[in-house]
Amino acid sequence: MLPFDLSAASQKLSSLALSFDADGLDIHFYWFRIMRQIGAWKITKHGHSSYEIHIIAKGTCRVTLEDGEFLAKEGELYVTPPGVLHEQTGIGVEEFMEFGINCDIKQKADCAEAEQTLLKILTETPCRPFEDSFGATNLFRMALEEAFYQRPGFFGNIKHVACLIIRNTARALAKELILPDTVPLKKRKEEFRFSEIERFISDNLTNPVSARDVAEYMHLSQRQVNRIVLNAKGVTTRDYISERKFEKAKELLKNTGLFIREISDKLGFSSEYYFNQFFKRMEGYPPAHFRKGTLMSENLKKKS
Repeated sequence: MLPFDLSAASQKLSSLALSFDADGLDIHFYWFRIMRQIGAWKITKHGHSSYEIHIIAKGTCRVTLEDGEFLAKEGELYVTPPGVLHEQTGIGVEEFMEFGINCDIKQKADCAEAEQTLLKILTETPCRPFEDSFGATNLFRMALEEAFYQRPGFFGNIKHVACLIIRNTARALAKELILPDTVPLKKRKEEFRFSEIERFISDNLTNPVSARDVAEYMHLSQRQVNRIVLNAKGVTTRDYISERKFEKAKELLKNTGLFIREISDKLGFSSEYYFNQFFKRMEGYPPAHFRKGTLMSENLKKKS
């Protein structure tokens, strides 16, 4: 016995406007509710342009399709995809209870391949009963409880549970399916290490950062760091740091009104003289000439 009124919970749940994006699947719920029947009952043959998930929580029913029929009993579920005509009939006199979801699922342009597979399962798996082997029934009960008590954050929890019900239903329909290896994974070890090196250098361009500093941060030897940077960028760690500082220097000269001395300090140079020498070595002329040339070029563009 659940510690809340199922009918009231079902009414509250079905009144919610549920729509969300799940990794590129646009999902809109038309209903999310309980159907309870006692005695003889029948729902005449009909179809939907949406997906209907039937989770049998109690009793048994007969489902008649255009090409056959089957019995669905407690602990099982089945899906009627768009266009599949189906009829439900009660079996016996015992109470029948179905947890039902009717939703529209559309694939967006950025849909992940794993989600495309999920939609394919829901669309193409023959309509027949499957064991609720991934707990859709319990998830539905969680949604009912959230809707009934409406504790802080209940709406977000219901959306999360609703998404899990759809995914776990697809899992039940294709229990042996191995999804393609297209889920996002961390980068390979060396790629990941370089991204960490790159981030550290970017975060410390205003400091006198050195190859030794990078190695200490990464808990690697300078030789290891140098090999990683060389493989990724074709230059030594020292040269890569210089390139990044040079790019930042040009950005500051072009887009700010900072004095040359201020830029020198900002980039961690010990003096304006050393900054000038560094910039001249990288560009071929001093930073003041670069700024003057940039301003002249921009003025000419405005006049033209």
